Amino acid sequence: MWVIGVVYVAIIARDILIEFGWLVELPDQNVMSPKNVASFLATMAVGILGLAPLIDLGFHKGTPGPNRYGPAPVTKP
Repeated sequence: MWVIGVVYVAIIARDILIEFGWLVELPDQNVMSPKNVASFLATMAVGILGLAPLIDLGFHKGTPGPNRYGPAPVTKP
């Protein structure tokens, strides 16, 4: 699925930015430094993107009707 690919790309991009020194993995004592703020925002963006597969794969309704495991457990009233 493309959603999972987006998450992997975001994680890899964050790791590359850390390797080139544009982001920091662990913040230093200067909490409001531009690198620390950018690292926090990048980590939050990756975390939010990480929720996309959960929503896409976990909360969508399945195929209606019976399947090889039997009838659907949830039926409309």
